Amino acid sequence: MRNQYLNRTPVRTATVMALGLAAMLLLAGCGHETEPTADKAAPAGAGNDIVLSDRQVAELNITPFIVSREVLRFQLPVPGIVMPAPDHEMVASAPVDGRIARLYVREGDRVQAGDPLLEIESLTIGNLVADYIQARADALYMREKVARLETLQARGVGSMNDLQRTKADAQRSEAGFSAARSRLAAIGFPVDELEGLEAGAAIDPRLVVRAGIDGIVSTARVAPGAAVDVHEQLCVLVDPSHVLVRAFLAPQDLPLVRADGQVTAYRDGRLEGPAVSGPVANINPTLDDLNRAATVNAILATENGWPVPGQNLRVQVDAATPGPVLAVPLGAVVFEGESAVVYVALAENRYEKRRVEIERMNADTAIIAAGLTPGERVAATEVFALKALGRIDQFGEE
Repeated sequence: MRNQYLNRTPVRTATVMALGLAAMLLLAGCGHETEPTADKAAPAGAGNDIVLSDRQVAELNITPFIVSREVLRFQLPVPGIVMPAPDHEMVASAPVDGRIARLYVREGDRVQAGDPLLEIESLTIGNLVADYIQARADALYMREKVARLETLQARGVGSMNDLQRTKADAQRSEAGFSAARSRLAAIGFPVDELEGLEAGAAIDPRLVVRAGIDGIVSTARVAPGAAVDVHEQLCVLVDPSHVLVRAFLAPQDLPLVRADGQVTAYRDGRLEGPAVSGPVANINPTLDDLNRAATVNAILATENGWPVPGQNLRVQVDAATPGPVLAVPLGAVVFEGESAVVYVALAENRYEKRRVEIERMNADTAIIAAGLTPGERVAATEVFALKALGRIDQFGEE
């Protein structure tokens, strides 16, 4: 009996192994014939295609963007500096050599146009006033002399030559009087006080220098008793209601700036929140020595004293491409290493991963140099989900 059992064991073992092998082959064959379910993605195409299931299409709800060729308008972020605006700054200089007799203001004081800033005492002022009084008297005398000679001439008395010489002398005296008046006006002597000057009266050799604009005394560089030379800068007034913003532009960006655009300055360096804007005043394409940049100038009205002259800030300048370009939302672009990729919609559930060449990127837009054509649709949302699904398909094929 034992021998019989031992002899049958190999036969039974071989039968069991054969049945197991047949079952494995049957299961393997059945697995290759099974269709994918509706909740699973279908196999990818040529490696760049991503096919979504109905469920994935519904869950992702991808927003398409239709590519078109058109002029792109955008805002260009650049650094800038704030300076006093033209016609909103005044430099008070010494009109003559002299001495500071009195100082009416200090740095930081607010003044209005016509307010006194300081008083200068000078012999030059006394001499100019004396010259004016003398020139006025000479002109008046010559007017009266010409009138007498004309009366005599009308009566047939007197010489015509004398009358002509007198008229010529009168013209010279009038010219001297006008010059004396202009010299006083040039140093800031009040015109309404000229007629009150009389011969023989005491001459005050002092001149009050007055504010020409409303503003704040930015600098006051003199003190009472100090000697000053003609044209020496005495103080600076700044009207803070308007400022000049100089935006520094890279030379290659010059063709993008719109001469009819706006310049916007932000309180926040992230270019968010409160801001002030104004039209572009002019564009200077010459590169400055310090920044090696072109300059876009704009006059901005301040709000609550901001921005202030001397401040560095970030600004945005209105820009536009010189001609039509292909552009897509920046959110439609992902990067694989140094390569830019977009997902082009071939159907509602099928996307092609395509490499593109980017010419320029702005805050929210990418200008495409190659890789897309007008009319194509790209995924503007859920691009990272498409990127992840593409990788799953790639690993599945491997």
